[in-house]
Amino acid sequence: RKIFNNAAPLMGVGAAMGGLVSNSMLRTLMQVREASLASALPSAFIPFLTVTMIHQVVLDRVFVGRCRLNCELCATTRGILIGAIGSGVHPIAMALLLNGMLIARYRPWDAPTPGEALRHMLKLSKPVMRRLTPFMLAQAAFGAYLGSKQFSVYTKLRSLPPSEDLPA
Repeated sequence: RKIFNNAAPLMGVGAAMGGLVSNSMLRTLMQVREASLASALPSAFIPFLTVTMIHQVVLDRVFVGRCRLNCELCATTRGILIGAIGSGVHPIAMALLLNGMLIARYRPWDAPTPGEALRHMLKLSKPVMRRLTPFMLAQAAFGAYLGSKQFSVYTKLRSLPPSEDLPA
C-alpha cells in the first residue's frame, strides 16, 4: 500500500531537486543575478506536479483501472521513461526557458537574436546536461525500481481471493 501511495510523490521530489540544481547551474552559466526566487519556484514546483501527475496516470491508474498492465517490462519501461524524461530532461528545459526569459527581460542586450535563440539555448544546455547525466540515470533507475516494485505488488494483490480483506 505504501508503494502505491508514495511512488509518485517520490518521483516528483526527484524532479523538483533536478529542477533546482539545473536552475542553479544555468543561472551561474548565464550570469543571471536577478529574480532568483522567481525562477527557482517554478523550476521546482512545475516538474514536481507534472511528474507526480504523469506517474499517477501512466503507472498507478493503469494497475487499478480498466487497462491491465500484465507485463513487468512494460511497467519498468514506463518507470524508466518517467524517471529519465520527466525528472531529468523536463526540469532542465524548464530552467532553460525561465532563465532565458529572465535574460530577455533584465538584460536585453545580452539576449540572442530570435533566429539564434534556439541554437544559443542548446549550446548553453550541453554542459548542464553533461553534469546532470548521472542524476538522470539515477532517476531512471529509481523509476525502473518503482515500476517493477509496483508491478510485483499488483500481481500479489491480483492473486489474492476477492473476498479476503487486506490488512491496513
